[in-house]
Amino acid sequence: MSTLKFKDHTQEKLDEINYYYKTWFKIVKRQKAYIIDTHAGTGYNIIEEEKVKGSALLAVDLFKDDNDHNLTVYLINIDPEECRQLRENILEYITENKIDAKSDKHIIIMNEDWSNVINDILAQTEDGIRLFLLDPYAIRSFSWNKALALIKKGMSEHGYKESGIELLINWAWHAIRRKIAKYYSLENNHSERIKKGIESDVTHLDNFFGPVNWRQIANKYPKNIFSQKINDQIIKLRDELIIAYTKSFFEYFKYVKIHPVHARKKTKDKYVKQKGTVKYFLIFASNYRDALDIIEVKFKEYRDQKTFATLPKAQTSLTQWAPSLPSSKSSEKTNKISLADRIKAVEADLGSNLFKKNKDIIKYLYRRKNYDYGTFFFELHKKFEIDEQHYSVNYLLDNNILDIRIKNSKTSDFQDNYYYLCHPKLVDRSEYLFYNDTIYKFENKQFTKF
Repeated sequence: MSTLKFKDHTQEKLDEINYYYKTWFKIVKRQKAYIIDTHAGTGYNIIEEEKVKGSALLAVDLFKDDNDHNLTVYLINIDPEECRQLRENILEYITENKIDAKSDKHIIIMNEDWSNVINDILAQTEDGIRLFLLDPYAIRSFSWNKALALIKKGMSEHGYKESGIELLINWAWHAIRRKIAKYYSLENNHSERIKKGIESDVTHLDNFFGPVNWRQIANKYPKNIFSQKINDQIIKLRDELIIAYTKSFFEYFKYVKIHPVHARKKTKDKYVKQKGTVKYFLIFASNYRDALDIIEVKFKEYRDQKTFATLPKAQTSLTQWAPSLPSSKSSEKTNKISLADRIKAVEADLGSNLFKKNKDIIKYLYRRKNYDYGTFFFELHKKFEIDEQHYSVNYLLDNNILDIRIKNSKTSDFQDNYYYLCHPKLVDRSEYLFYNDTIYKFENKQFTKF
Protein backbone atom coordinates (compact mmCIF):
# COMPACT_ATOMS: atom_id res chain seq x y z
CA MET A 1 0.00 0.00 0.00
CA SER A 2 1.73 3.14 -1.18
CA THR A 3 1.45 6.33 0.84
CA LEU A 4 2.70 9.90 0.70
CA LYS A 5 5.34 11.05 3.19
CA PHE A 6 5.03 14.32 5.09
CA LYS A 7 6.71 16.09 7.98
CA ASP A 8 5.37 16.54 11.51
CA HIS A 9 3.35 19.71 10.86
CA THR A 10 1.01 17.72 8.59
CA GLN A 11 -0.33 15.94 11.68
CA GLU A 12 -1.51 19.28 13.07
CA LYS A 13 -3.36 20.04 9.84
CA LEU A 14 -5.01 16.61 9.83
CA ASP A 15 -6.06 16.93 13.47
CA GLU A 16 -7.71 20.26 12.72
CA ILE A 17 -9.44 18.94 9.60
CA ASN A 18 -10.64 15.84 11.43
CA TYR A 19 -12.06 17.82 14.35
CA TYR A 20 -13.93 20.19 12.08
CA TYR A 21 -15.23 17.41 9.82
CA LYS A 22 -16.74 15.56 12.78
CA THR A 23 -18.26 18.61 14.46
CA TRP A 24 -19.55 20.03 11.16
CA PHE A 25 -21.23 16.76 10.24
CA LYS A 26 -22.99 16.47 13.59
CA ILE A 27 -24.64 19.80 12.80
CA VAL A 28 -25.55 19.22 9.14
CA LYS A 29 -26.13 15.47 8.89
CA ARG A 30 -29.94 15.68 8.78
CA GLN A 31 -29.75 17.42 5.42
CA LYS A 32 -27.86 16.87 2.19
CA ALA A 33 -24.16 17.46 2.87
CA TYR A 34 -21.08 17.39 0.65
CA ILE A 35 -17.33 17.38 1.26
CA ILE A 36 -15.23 18.24 -1.79
CA ASP A 37 -11.50 17.50 -1.40
CA THR A 38 -9.70 18.95 -4.42
CA HIS A 39 -6.29 17.36 -3.70
CA ALA A 40 -7.23 14.10 -2.05
CA GLY A 41 -3.87 12.29 -2.06
CA THR A 42 -3.83 8.49 -1.68
CA GLY A 43 -5.87 8.14 1.52
CA TYR A 44 -2.91 7.60 3.85
CA ASN A 45 0.11 9.66 4.89
CA ILE A 46 3.41 8.65 6.49
CA ILE A 47 4.24 11.01 9.39
CA GLU A 48 7.03 10.27 11.86
CA GLU A 49 7.35 6.75 10.41
CA GLU A 50 3.69 6.11 11.21
CA LYS A 51 0.90 5.54 8.70
CA VAL A 52 -2.04 7.84 9.44
CA LYS A 53 -5.32 8.57 7.72
CA GLY A 54 -5.20 11.47 5.28
CA SER A 55 -8.00 13.94 4.61
CA ALA A 56 -9.80 11.55 2.22
CA LEU A 57 -10.18 8.79 4.81
CA LEU A 58 -11.09 11.32 7.51
CA ALA A 59 -14.03 12.28 5.31
CA VAL A 60 -14.94 8.63 4.67
CA ASP A 61 -15.01 8.03 8.44
CA LEU A 62 -18.06 10.31 8.65
CA PHE A 63 -20.15 7.64 6.93
CA LYS A 64 -20.06 5.72 10.22
CA ASP A 65 -22.48 8.34 11.56
CA ASP A 66 -24.46 8.90 8.34
CA ASN A 67 -27.61 7.02 9.31
CA ASP A 68 -29.81 9.02 6.92
CA HIS A 69 -27.44 8.58 3.95
CA ASN A 70 -27.18 12.33 3.39
CA LEU A 71 -23.41 12.61 2.93
CA THR A 72 -21.56 12.57 -0.39
CA VAL A 73 -17.77 12.93 -0.62
CA TYR A 74 -15.92 14.03 -3.76
CA LEU A 75 -12.24 13.03 -3.80
CA ILE A 76 -10.19 14.54 -6.64
CA ASN A 77 -6.61 13.74 -7.59
CA ILE A 78 -4.92 14.77 -10.83
CA ASP A 79 -2.17 12.12 -10.59
CA PRO A 80 -3.31 8.82 -12.22
CA GLU A 81 -1.16 6.51 -10.05
CA GLU A 82 -2.07 8.28 -6.82
CA CYS A 83 -5.73 8.19 -7.83
CA ARG A 84 -5.49 4.43 -8.45
CA GLN A 85 -3.98 3.99 -4.99
CA LEU A 86 -6.71 6.19 -3.51
CA ARG A 87 -9.42 3.97 -5.03
CA GLU A 88 -7.77 0.82 -3.66
CA ASN A 89 -7.25 2.31 -0.20
CA ILE A 90 -10.81 3.63 0.04
CA LEU A 91 -12.33 0.30 -1.04
CA GLU A 92 -10.13 -1.66 1.38
CA TYR A 93 -10.90 0.76 4.21
CA ILE A 94 -14.70 0.73 3.85
CA THR A 95 -14.63 -3.08 3.54
CA GLU A 96 -12.44 -3.62 6.62
CA ASN A 97 -14.41 -1.13 8.70
CA LYS A 98 -17.83 -2.25 7.42
CA ILE A 99 -18.73 1.30 6.44
CA ASP A 100 -22.14 1.59 4.82
CA ALA A 101 -21.23 3.85 1.92
CA LYS A 102 -22.02 3.06 -1.69
CA SER A 103 -18.73 3.99 -3.32
CA ASP A 104 -20.36 4.54 -6.71
CA LYS A 105 -22.86 7.07 -5.37
CA HIS A 106 -21.65 8.56 -2.09
CA ILE A 107 -17.85 8.35 -2.52
CA ILE A 108 -16.98 9.87 -5.88
CA ILE A 109 -13.30 9.56 -6.85
CA MET A 110 -12.18 11.63 -9.84
CA ASN A 111 -8.85 11.46 -11.65
CA GLU A 112 -9.02 15.06 -12.87
CA ASP A 113 -7.61 18.53 -12.51
CA TRP A 114 -10.02 19.88 -9.92
CA SER A 115 -10.44 23.17 -11.76
CA ASN A 116 -11.78 21.33 -14.83
CA VAL A 117 -14.59 19.63 -12.90
CA ILE A 118 -15.46 22.19 -10.24
CA ASN A 119 -18.33 23.77 -12.19
CA ASP A 120 -19.98 20.37 -12.67
CA ILE A 121 -19.54 19.57 -8.98
CA LEU A 122 -21.02 22.91 -7.97
CA ALA A 123 -24.07 22.19 -10.13
CA GLN A 124 -24.45 18.68 -8.68
CA THR A 125 -24.28 19.85 -5.05
CA GLU A 126 -26.61 22.86 -5.03
CA ASP A 127 -29.20 21.02 -2.95
CA GLY A 128 -27.05 20.78 0.19
CA ILE A 129 -24.43 22.14 2.57
CA ARG A 130 -20.93 22.15 1.07
CA LEU A 131 -17.51 22.04 2.70
CA PHE A 132 -14.49 22.45 0.40
CA LEU A 133 -10.97 21.38 1.33
CA LEU A 134 -8.35 22.90 -0.98
CA ASP A 135 -4.95 21.56 0.01
CA PRO A 136 -2.66 21.83 -3.04
CA TYR A 137 0.87 20.46 -3.12
CA ALA A 138 2.16 23.72 -4.62
CA ILE A 139 0.75 27.15 -5.40
CA ARG A 140 0.92 26.51 -9.15
CA SER A 141 -2.12 24.20 -8.82
CA PHE A 142 -4.16 26.83 -6.98
CA SER A 143 -4.71 30.04 -8.89
CA TRP A 144 -7.20 32.62 -7.70
CA ASN A 145 -9.11 32.58 -11.00
CA LYS A 146 -9.52 28.80 -10.85
CA ALA A 147 -10.81 28.97 -7.27
CA LEU A 148 -13.11 31.92 -7.92
CA ALA A 149 -15.96 29.74 -9.21
CA LEU A 150 -16.42 28.09 -5.84
CA ILE A 151 -15.46 31.13 -3.74
CA LYS A 152 -18.29 33.04 -5.43
CA LYS A 153 -20.76 30.46 -4.12
CA GLY A 154 -20.50 32.14 -0.72
CA MET A 155 -22.92 34.69 -2.18
CA SER A 156 -26.35 33.79 -3.56
CA GLU A 157 -27.70 34.97 -6.89
CA HIS A 158 -29.77 37.50 -4.93
CA GLY A 159 -26.64 39.15 -3.53
CA TYR A 160 -26.76 37.78 0.01
CA LYS A 161 -23.92 35.97 1.75
CA GLU A 162 -25.23 32.51 2.51
CA SER A 163 -24.24 29.96 5.16
CA GLY A 164 -24.41 26.83 2.98
CA ILE A 165 -20.76 26.80 1.88
CA GLU A 166 -17.44 26.83 3.72
CA LEU A 167 -13.82 26.74 2.54
CA LEU A 168 -10.69 25.41 4.22
CA ILE A 169 -7.62 26.39 2.19
CA ASN A 170 -3.92 25.66 2.62
CA TRP A 171 -2.08 28.96 1.99
CA ALA A 172 1.41 27.67 1.25
CA TRP A 173 3.75 30.25 2.79
CA HIS A 174 6.77 27.93 2.51
CA ALA A 175 6.34 27.94 -1.30
CA ILE A 176 5.46 31.63 -1.55
CA ARG A 177 8.52 32.77 0.39
CA ARG A 178 10.88 30.73 -1.81
CA LYS A 179 9.45 32.26 -4.96
CA ILE A 180 9.52 35.80 -3.55
CA ALA A 181 13.15 35.29 -2.48
CA LYS A 182 13.99 34.39 -6.09
CA TYR A 183 12.03 37.40 -7.33
CA TYR A 184 14.04 39.68 -5.03
CA SER A 185 17.31 38.24 -6.33
CA LEU A 186 16.59 39.29 -9.93
CA GLU A 187 13.75 41.79 -9.61
CA ASN A 188 14.89 44.15 -12.37
CA ASN A 189 16.45 41.65 -14.75
CA HIS A 190 13.63 40.10 -16.77
CA SER A 191 15.86 38.27 -19.26
CA GLU A 192 17.96 36.75 -16.48
CA ARG A 193 14.81 35.64 -14.66
CA ILE A 194 13.69 33.81 -17.81
CA LYS A 195 17.13 32.29 -18.28
CA LYS A 196 17.17 30.92 -14.72
CA GLY A 197 13.57 29.76 -14.80
CA ILE A 198 12.49 32.29 -12.19
CA GLU A 199 9.97 34.01 -14.45
CA SER A 200 7.68 30.98 -14.18
CA ASP A 201 7.82 31.36 -10.38
CA VAL A 202 6.75 34.98 -10.72
CA THR A 203 3.90 33.93 -13.01
CA HIS A 204 2.78 31.35 -10.44
CA LEU A 205 2.70 34.11 -7.80
CA ASP A 206 0.67 36.35 -10.11
CA ASN A 207 -1.85 33.57 -10.69
CA PHE A 208 -2.00 32.58 -7.04
CA PHE A 209 -2.60 36.09 -5.68
CA GLY A 210 -5.07 37.09 -8.38
CA PRO A 211 -6.37 40.60 -7.60
CA VAL A 212 -3.69 41.23 -4.97
CA ASN A 213 -0.70 43.26 -6.19
CA TRP A 214 1.87 41.17 -4.35
CA ARG A 215 4.79 42.89 -6.11
CA GLN A 216 3.74 46.26 -4.79
CA ILE A 217 3.76 44.82 -1.27
CA ALA A 218 7.05 42.95 -1.76
CA ASN A 219 8.78 46.03 -3.19
CA LYS A 220 8.18 47.93 0.06
CA TYR A 221 10.71 45.68 1.82
CA PRO A 222 14.50 45.47 1.55
CA LYS A 223 15.59 42.98 -1.10
CA ASN A 224 18.06 41.30 1.28
CA ILE A 225 15.61 40.22 3.99
CA PHE A 226 15.84 36.55 2.98
CA SER A 227 19.56 36.41 2.22
CA GLN A 228 20.39 38.25 5.46
CA LYS A 229 17.79 36.38 7.55
CA ILE A 230 16.00 39.56 8.69
CA ASN A 231 13.18 37.67 10.34
CA ASP A 232 11.16 40.60 11.66
CA GLN A 233 10.89 42.01 8.14
CA ILE A 234 10.04 38.59 6.70
CA ILE A 235 7.20 38.24 9.22
CA LYS A 236 5.86 41.71 8.41
CA LEU A 237 5.96 40.91 4.68
CA ARG A 238 4.23 37.58 5.29
CA ASP A 239 1.46 39.11 7.40
CA GLU A 240 0.87 41.95 4.96
CA LEU A 241 0.59 39.50 2.07
CA ILE A 242 -1.87 37.15 3.73
CA ILE A 243 -4.08 39.93 5.09
CA ALA A 244 -4.21 41.55 1.66
CA TYR A 245 -5.09 38.14 0.20
CA THR A 246 -7.97 37.58 2.62
CA LYS A 247 -9.61 40.91 1.74
CA SER A 248 -10.78 39.35 -1.50
CA PHE A 249 -12.81 36.76 0.43
CA PHE A 250 -14.99 39.38 2.08
CA GLU A 251 -16.84 40.04 -1.14
CA TYR A 252 -18.44 36.63 -0.61
CA PHE A 253 -17.92 35.67 3.05
CA LYS A 254 -18.64 37.36 6.36
CA TYR A 255 -15.98 35.64 8.44
CA VAL A 256 -12.42 34.53 7.71
CA LYS A 257 -10.02 32.87 10.13
CA ILE A 258 -6.26 32.54 9.51
CA HIS A 259 -4.28 29.94 11.43
CA PRO A 260 -0.49 29.44 11.15
CA VAL A 261 0.82 25.87 11.01
CA HIS A 262 4.39 25.67 12.30
CA ALA A 263 7.27 23.30 11.85
CA ARG A 264 7.31 22.36 15.52
CA LYS A 265 10.61 20.52 15.66
CA LYS A 266 14.12 21.82 15.26
CA THR A 267 15.33 21.03 11.79
CA LYS A 268 18.21 21.52 9.36
CA ASP A 269 15.80 22.78 6.71
CA LYS A 270 17.46 26.03 5.64
CA TYR A 271 14.15 27.69 4.87
CA VAL A 272 12.84 27.05 8.38
CA LYS A 273 16.09 28.21 10.00
CA GLN A 274 16.41 31.34 7.90
CA LYS A 275 12.88 32.39 7.22
CA GLY A 276 10.76 31.71 10.27
CA THR A 277 8.94 28.62 11.45
CA VAL A 278 5.51 28.98 9.84
CA LYS A 279 5.18 26.37 7.08
CA TYR A 280 1.75 27.40 5.84
CA PHE A 281 -1.53 28.93 6.92
CA LEU A 282 -4.97 27.42 6.98
CA ILE A 283 -7.60 29.91 5.81
CA PHE A 284 -11.15 29.14 6.87
CA ALA A 285 -14.01 31.10 5.28
CA SER A 286 -17.64 30.86 6.36
CA ASN A 287 -20.88 32.80 6.61
CA TYR A 288 -21.89 30.85 9.73
CA ARG A 289 -20.58 32.68 12.79
CA ASP A 290 -20.51 29.67 15.13
CA ALA A 291 -18.31 27.79 12.66
CA LEU A 292 -15.44 30.07 13.67
CA ASP A 293 -15.80 29.04 17.31
CA ILE A 294 -15.87 25.37 16.34
CA ILE A 295 -12.68 25.35 14.30
CA GLU A 296 -10.98 27.65 16.81
CA VAL A 297 -11.01 24.83 19.39
CA LYS A 298 -8.25 22.95 17.55
CA PHE A 299 -6.57 26.07 16.20
CA LYS A 300 -6.10 27.44 19.72
CA GLU A 301 -4.98 24.07 21.03
CA TYR A 302 -2.01 24.14 18.66
CA ARG A 303 -1.31 27.86 19.09
CA ASP A 304 -0.87 27.22 22.80
CA GLN A 305 1.79 24.56 22.22
CA LYS A 306 5.50 25.23 22.00
CA THR A 307 6.81 25.88 18.51
CA PHE A 308 9.88 23.73 19.08
CA ALA A 309 8.83 20.96 21.41
CA THR A 310 10.97 18.15 22.77
CA LEU A 311 11.62 15.65 20.01
CA PRO A 312 9.82 12.32 20.35
CA LYS A 313 11.92 9.17 20.49
CA ALA A 314 12.44 7.30 17.26
CA GLN A 315 9.38 5.38 16.07
CA THR A 316 7.14 7.22 18.58
CA SER A 317 3.96 8.44 16.97
CA LEU A 318 2.76 12.00 17.21
CA THR A 319 -0.46 10.78 18.81
CA GLN A 320 1.63 9.41 21.69
CA TRP A 321 3.88 12.47 21.75
CA ALA A 322 1.23 15.20 21.68
CA PRO A 323 -0.28 14.52 25.15
CA SER A 324 3.09 15.34 26.74
CA LEU A 325 2.89 18.90 25.43
CA PRO A 326 1.50 21.72 27.59
CA SER A 327 -2.26 21.73 28.02
CA SER A 328 -4.00 23.96 25.53
CA LYS A 329 -7.14 24.53 27.56
CA SER A 330 -7.63 28.20 28.28
CA SER A 331 -8.36 29.21 31.86
CA GLU A 332 -10.27 32.20 30.62
CA LYS A 333 -14.05 31.97 30.94
CA THR A 334 -16.13 33.54 28.23
CA ASN A 335 -19.22 35.24 29.56
CA LYS A 336 -21.87 34.30 27.05
CA ILE A 337 -24.90 36.58 26.88
CA SER A 338 -28.09 34.54 27.26
CA LEU A 339 -30.93 34.92 24.81
CA ALA A 340 -33.18 36.15 27.63
CA ASP A 341 -30.72 38.98 28.31
CA ARG A 342 -30.53 39.77 24.61
CA ILE A 343 -34.31 40.09 24.45
CA LYS A 344 -34.26 42.37 27.51
CA ALA A 345 -31.69 44.57 25.75
CA VAL A 346 -33.98 44.81 22.72
CA GLU A 347 -36.89 45.76 24.98
CA ALA A 348 -34.75 48.46 26.59
CA ASP A 349 -34.04 49.87 23.12
CA LEU A 350 -37.74 49.81 22.26
CA GLY A 351 -38.81 51.33 25.57
CA SER A 352 -41.52 48.67 25.91
CA ASN A 353 -41.95 44.96 26.50
CA LEU A 354 -42.43 42.51 23.67
CA PHE A 355 -45.52 40.35 23.51
CA LYS A 356 -45.12 36.61 24.04
CA LYS A 357 -45.69 35.85 20.35
CA ASN A 358 -42.90 38.29 19.42
CA LYS A 359 -40.55 36.61 21.87
CA ASP A 360 -41.48 33.14 20.66
CA ILE A 361 -40.68 34.10 17.05
CA ILE A 362 -37.33 35.58 18.13
CA LYS A 363 -36.46 32.44 20.14
CA TYR A 364 -37.40 30.18 17.25
CA LEU A 365 -35.23 32.08 14.77
CA TYR A 366 -32.35 32.42 17.22
CA ARG A 367 -32.21 28.63 17.62
CA ARG A 368 -31.72 28.32 13.86
CA LYS A 369 -28.11 29.47 14.07
CA ASN A 370 -26.87 27.13 11.37
CA TYR A 371 -29.50 28.63 9.06
CA ASP A 372 -28.23 32.16 9.61
CA TYR A 373 -30.86 32.85 12.31
CA GLY A 374 -33.64 32.67 9.75
CA THR A 375 -36.24 30.63 7.89
CA PHE A 376 -38.69 30.71 5.01
CA PHE A 377 -42.04 32.20 5.92
CA PHE A 378 -43.92 28.96 5.32
CA GLU A 379 -41.99 27.53 8.31
CA LEU A 380 -43.13 30.44 10.49
CA HIS A 381 -46.67 29.92 9.24
CA LYS A 382 -46.53 26.22 10.09
CA LYS A 383 -44.98 26.85 13.52
CA PHE A 384 -47.09 29.78 14.69
CA GLU A 385 -50.19 29.61 12.45
CA ILE A 386 -49.71 33.17 11.22
CA ASP A 387 -49.69 34.89 7.85
CA GLU A 388 -47.33 37.60 6.59
CA GLN A 389 -49.75 40.34 7.66
CA HIS A 390 -49.86 39.17 11.27
CA TYR A 391 -49.31 42.01 13.75
CA SER A 392 -46.40 40.22 15.47
CA VAL A 393 -44.48 39.90 12.20
CA ASN A 394 -45.18 43.49 11.18
CA TYR A 395 -44.15 44.78 14.61
CA LEU A 396 -40.82 42.93 14.43
CA LEU A 397 -40.22 44.20 10.89
CA ASP A 398 -41.19 47.80 11.71
CA ASN A 399 -38.78 47.86 14.66
CA ASN A 400 -35.83 46.39 12.71
CA ILE A 401 -35.79 43.16 14.69
CA LEU A 402 -36.57 41.10 11.59
CA ASP A 403 -35.71 41.62 7.97
CA ILE A 404 -36.66 39.84 4.72
CA ARG A 405 -34.73 38.69 1.69
CA ILE A 406 -35.49 36.45 -1.26
CA LYS A 407 -33.88 33.03 -1.01
CA ASN A 408 -33.85 29.85 -3.10
CA SER A 409 -34.81 26.58 -1.48
CA LYS A 410 -32.07 23.93 -1.54
CA THR A 411 -34.60 21.12 -1.76
CA SER A 412 -36.94 22.36 -4.51
CA ASP A 413 -37.15 24.86 -7.36
CA PHE A 414 -38.83 27.76 -5.66
CA GLN A 415 -37.99 31.15 -4.19
CA ASP A 416 -39.68 32.58 -1.12
CA ASN A 417 -39.40 35.29 1.47
CA TYR A 418 -36.77 34.41 4.05
CA TYR A 419 -37.21 36.04 7.48
CA TYR A 420 -34.14 36.49 9.65
CA LEU A 421 -33.06 38.26 12.84
CA CYS A 422 -31.14 41.47 12.24
CA HIS A 423 -31.25 43.48 15.49
CA PRO A 424 -27.64 44.05 16.68
CA LYS A 425 -28.57 43.19 20.29
CA LEU A 426 -29.65 39.73 19.10
CA VAL A 427 -27.12 38.89 16.39
CA ASP A 428 -23.85 40.49 15.33
CA ARG A 429 -23.87 40.71 11.54
CA SER A 430 -20.61 42.62 11.26
CA GLU A 431 -17.80 41.00 9.26
CA TYR A 432 -14.54 39.91 10.88
CA LEU A 433 -11.08 38.58 10.15
CA PHE A 434 -9.57 36.42 12.91
CA TYR A 435 -5.79 36.09 12.80
CA ASN A 436 -4.27 34.20 15.73
CA ASP A 437 -5.65 36.00 18.79
CA THR A 438 -6.24 39.29 16.95
CA ILE A 439 -9.67 40.25 15.61
CA TYR A 440 -10.14 42.74 12.78
CA LYS A 441 -13.48 44.25 11.86
CA PHE A 442 -13.95 44.56 8.11
CA GLU A 443 -15.72 47.75 7.02
CA ASN A 444 -15.46 49.86 3.87
CA LYS A 445 -12.98 47.33 2.43
CA GLN A 446 -10.54 47.96 5.29
CA PHE A 447 -9.53 46.13 8.46
CA THR A 448 -9.49 47.78 11.87
CA LYS A 449 -8.45 46.03 15.07
CA PHE A 450 -11.52 45.17 17.10
